[in-house]
Amino acid sequence: MPAALDILINDYAVAHGYFYSDWYNMRAHIQNLGDLIEAEDWVSCNTSCESIETWLWNAIQHIQGGTPNLRTEMTQMMTWVSDNWPTVEPPPPLTMHAILEAMYDATPLEYQYFICYVDAYRANMWNLPFYESWHGDLVRHFRP
Repeated sequence: MPAALDILINDYAVAHGYFYSDWYNMRAHIQNLGDLIEAEDWVSCNTSCESIETWLWNAIQHIQGGTPNLRTEMTQMMTWVSDNWPTVEPPPPLTMHAILEAMYDATPLEYQYFICYVDAYRANMWNLPFYESWHGDLVRHFRP
């Protein structure tokens, strides 16, 4: 993984850690709030509600607007990936000219392999049915 992307992923993990901590603390205060309500400890209930509000606000900030926040960190990661995504040019079209040019530029070993393949195909054709009309049409097509 590229170092720049590793840094962004780590920053996202840190933001996620803050967000998780916010929700975890909020959950603890909500659990405690139930006990306080049952005990009718209204002063402590008020304190617990204020803590829940604080942790909820922190969680919102760590999603959207605070530092660090999940939205910004994810956007930075996706922007880096988009900006650094490898681009591959499509191959040029396969034309007879391209084939002939490749054959002309081939090394002796490459054209030896090519001829071996052609001879193998040709030898295999002896075992296949011969379609006179199709072969005749093909020959006529190339006559001057």
